[in-house]
Amino acid sequence: MTELIDDIEDFTYVDYAVMSVLSIKGKPMYKSGIMKECIRRYGDLIEHGPYIYGEYSDDIDEAIEGLCAQGLLRRDPSGTTYKISLTDYGEDLLRTFLHTQTEDDDLEGMKLAILGGWAE
Repeated sequence: MTELIDDIEDFTYVDYAVMSVLSIKGKPMYKSGIMKECIRRYGDLIEHGPYIYGEYSDDIDEAIEGLCAQGLLRRDPSGTTYKISLTDYGEDLLRTFLHTQTEDDDLEGMKLAILGGWAE
């Protein structure tokens, strides 16, 4: 796929949940929308508390920030705020993850949940 993808197990199952939500939706989303959709789709697999507007940090929030910093997601200006979208590199990584067997039970559980979500 791409030479930059070294090891799909370097990313967490929450990272893949975030990338899958953006891929499934197919359009840029606000961070709050990504968080809500991850909880809706994968709430049984992801530890989370109730979403509170304003200052907030949890695994999903940290995954979004980390993936932006690594170039897997990008912030797209939308008026005075930013929407977040999946980069081509993020798409390649997600596709590689979905087609590669891992030894991590959490990753395999997320893979099955993602593939099941695309069947909706």
